[in-house]
Amino acid sequence: MQSDLTLHGPKVHAQRDGTADAGGGRIHASAGQLAVQGPVRGRQLGALSQLASVQFHDHRGRTSDWTFADGRRWILRCDDDKLLEFSRALAINLQRPDMVRESLSPQAKLWSTTKTRRRELLVAAGCLLLALPIQWLVSYARPFGYLLVGLGLAWLLAGAVARIAEGDLRPLQLARLVAQVRRWNWILTWVAPSTLLVGSLVGITVATARAREDAVEAQRAAAQAATAAAEREAEARKAAERAAEIDEKLGEATVAVDEGRLEDAASSLAEASAIDPRNAKVESALAALAPRLEQKRDKQRARDARAGLSLAREVTSDRVLCDTAQAVADAWSKLGQTKPSDDTFSAALKLAPKLERCRKRVRATFAANARAASAQARTAWSTQLEAELRKQGVAASVTTGGKAMTELRIATERLDSETIETVMGGGDRRLKPRAAEQGYRRIVLTAGKKARKVRLKPAPGGDVGEVLSRFGLDKPIGF
Repeated sequence: MQSDLTLHGPKVHAQRDGTADAGGGRIHASAGQLAVQGPVRGRQLGALSQLASVQFHDHRGRTSDWTFADGRRWILRCDDDKLLEFSRALAINLQRPDMVRESLSPQAKLWSTTKTRRRELLVAAGCLLLALPIQWLVSYARPFGYLLVGLGLAWLLAGAVARIAEGDLRPLQLARLVAQVRRWNWILTWVAPSTLLVGSLVGITVATARAREDAVEAQRAAAQAATAAAEREAEARKAAERAAEIDEKLGEATVAVDEGRLEDAASSLAEASAIDPRNAKVESALAALAPRLEQKRDKQRARDARAGLSLAREVTSDRVLCDTAQAVADAWSKLGQTKPSDDTFSAALKLAPKLERCRKRVRATFAANARAASAQARTAWSTQLEAELRKQGVAASVTTGGKAMTELRIATERLDSETIETVMGGGDRRLKPRAAEQGYRRIVLTAGKKARKVRLKPAPGGDVGEVLSRFGLDKPIGF
């Protein structure tokens, strides 16, 4: 029966125990022999009749010892669980079901299939996802995280000791622990405690960072509170200083009122109001002072109005004073304070037109003087222009004439295009804008009987309103 048996298995690596004899290839049983056939390193393991036992050492069925009756022992390793399936099929065909010994618990056998391996990966992924709620929990309870870290480390240490104890440490009375861990799968041994460790460590890190941020925020809040307290203290100090200044100004105002210096009292109260516009004491003092101050100012206005009446009569009756801007301005500054309720209002109403005629005479004098000065300036400028043209090689005579001396006359020997271009200039030396700026209204180019005229728009100027405004005479006089 054994000589007729033919059975092919997976690719394995074979090594004879205690020797360097090793090879690799596909294991198969045929013609009563068990062999590993490979293109280079095939090995004859032994006769099937001499095969005593097959012992597997891992739950996936990838490492096993094949022992023969003559004492030879071969260690076979496979990359998948097909070696376990081959050994089981061989034991069935040899009618020796007890030949294969598996160091696997029923739970481990269940997990060694392809289907359960996928399930195993899903369960492992689920365990790793548990790190997220663990992290969240530990981030708000850091002491609990330290407890979980200790538990995870103890769990991993127990698994490591159990793995080591499967070898040389059995004499150290660890058989019970080894037997217990063997009933656990790799998820319970490694993934679960690792999940505890990762989740706890990340949670502790988050909690530490949050505590650090809370500390920084607390420091910032304390600094802000200190700054706010310092600002409040400074504001209180400033308020006390303002109150002292206001009390001082109120005292000065009281003394001034007692001495009849109402203007000085009003000035002191204005300074106090500038310090604190809403101060009740200052507002009350201003309200009490206002009628008396108004009465005093009205009396002074009436006196100024009567003095203005006399001064206006003097100015309007004197031709020299009527032509003097300051005299007219002084007369109107006082006469203009007259109110309809004054007994001098009718007399002031009659003098106002006469004073207006004086203002117009002053305006005409200023305007004539301005025109004369402008004409004199244009004459001087025309002389400079003549010298400038002669330097450019143009024999020209430049004069200023016409009404109000606003016509620029340039006489040359010939009036061709080249001469015109030279005279009129270009760029920054263009004649038209320069002449308009001087107040010319027209340029007249002549050469014998030929003439060419250029109209200009003079720059605004010569307005005496600005000069009159300095005296307060820029507007008509009248009530």
